[in-house]
Order: sequence, then structure tokens, then C-alpha cells
Amino acid sequence: MEQLLERARRSQGCKQVQWLKLAGACHTSLMDSAKAELLNLLESFRSSMQPPRIDVYLSCGTKVPAGGSPEDLPELLTQQLTSPANWSDSVALMLQDGCGEFYECGPLNQLKGIMKRINAKAHQATVSLDVYSEEGQMKPGGSLPPRWAKAGAGCLS
Repeated sequence: MEQLLERARRSQGCKQVQWLKLAGACHTSLMDSAKAELLNLLESFRSSMQPPRIDVYLSCGTKVPAGGSPEDLPELLTQQLTSPANWSDSVALMLQDGCGEFYECGPLNQLKGIMKRINAKAHQATVSLDVYSEEGQMKPGGSLPPRWAKAGAGCLS
């Protein structure tokens, strides 16, 4: 692997190459068997699925509109296991649809950093919530959207 990383680093136009520590082979064909199992599980309760109450933006660049039919949800949800994560496309669609605030639940501000490269306005409107705080409560990290930054307007404390 190190030889591949070095080779990639030397290639023309390369800006960054790094080894990612992941829990699984998400977004690759190595997840095909897990995708099949998840699809079977989701299919088992398809008849009880309700239309989404809000727009749902999937990491593979697809939007499921509020009130839309839940018929395609099992397949769309499982596609995320093996499809590339098109976060840039998803965020662009959210911005196009008028989304003005973004919330990241998890440590290290990973998505907030990605948002900076996608869209400066979206980056400023992203709140990172550290769900692993010592007190066990969600805490905002980084900059808050303008409506939260007003004195006394903090929703999370």
C-alpha cells in the first residue's frame, strides 16, 4: 500500500494522498453482499414505510422529496453502500433548494471542513455538534450560523 501511496503522490496534478482509516469498505463493490442483506431487510417492511415528511438528501447525490412515494426507498438507501459518496452534488442540490443551515453530528468537524471546499456560504452555515462530549450532551463546535450567534439565541448549551 505504501508503494501505491507514494506512486500516487508523485503523479502529476496530485494535491493530497493519504491513508484513510475506515471501519468498512463503504461506497465500494466490496459492500455488495451487505447491500443485498440490507435490501432484504428493508424490503421486509416496505409495506409499512411512510412517505418522508421532509426532503431527504442521500450521499449518492439523490433527493427523495417530502411526500414522495416510499416505494423506491429500500433500493435508494442500499445504493449508498456501494455508490460513490457525491457529497458535493448533494450539498449543491440542498443549496439550490434553499437549505440555509447544516448540522454535523460527530467529532472532529469533518463535514464542516469538506463544506469549506464546496461552498463558503454553506461552510459558514454549518454547525458541528460534538456528540461525544464528556457530559454526554451535544455541544456546538466551530462557528454558529448568524441566527444562533445573536446574544441569548443559543439553542444548544
